[in-house]
Amino acid sequence: MLVPTYDWQSFLGPYFKPLRGIKSLFHFRFVDGATVFARTTDGEELEYQLLKELSNPPPRQLPEPLSPPRLSPERSKYLFQNRRQFVREDCQDILCPAVPE
Repeated sequence: MLVPTYDWQSFLGPYFKPLRGIKSLFHFRFVDGATVFARTTDGEELEYQLLKELSNPPPRQLPEPLSPPRLSPERSKYLFQNRRQFVREDCQDILCPAVPE
């Protein structure tokens, strides 16, 4: 199953400020879509305003999905010749397809 992947950083970058020091924060509480309350390791709750401009909210639709990069011909050949035998037969043409000569 392919899971769609999106470039959230580029899509949301014009609208939101980065949350600096996010690794030292926990227990996030979001209010009104723009304000975040987060606790530090010592229990202090801090408030962050994430929107750059309150009058310019982000769009409500999803960004365009990213396409995964294609395998190089060398990697495709390697998978076909060396790994295909270990893949279930019904998945071989998806994971290790024949390499055009």
